Amino acid sequence: MRAEGTDRAQDIMKVFLAVAFVLGVGFVIFGCGGMKYHGKYITTTVPYEPIDEFKHEGWVILAFEHPGKRPEEGEIYKFWLFKNGKKQREIVLNAKIVGTRKFFLQEQIGDVVKTHASFIAPPTYEAVKERLKAVLSAEAKHRQ
Repeated sequence: MRAEGTDRAQDIMKVFLAVAFVLGVGFVIFGCGGMKYHGKYITTTVPYEPIDEFKHEGWVILAFEHPGKRPEEGEIYKFWLFKNGKKQREIVLNAKIVGTRKFFLQEQIGDVVKTHASFIAPPTYEAVKERLKAVLSAEAKHRQ
């Protein structure tokens, strides 16, 4: 027969390990820990591994896909835009239910959310990437 203090200590240890495991999984899934990414064009700390890295109109762009199952609403793809090695912009493809489910390529600029494009059907990554490139090309042409 074990002492009562030993059972209590084991119970506390089990709870501690369970909490540590849940927090560890959360850090991995949600990228709270961050990791160093060494890409072809940029080196930076990222929440999780990017799915793509490319250049367009003077920008270096890292693309991320929301980890896990695609959400019904919320972030699906995220694009970090860098100039001169510094992150300047973040553009996100969000799913929203507005009567029906729609997809919006959006950027937070101060207190304002600017919608660059929208999709009625769930877009492929390549379709979103091409739309983002078109937006950046139009901005570059407008600046000239």
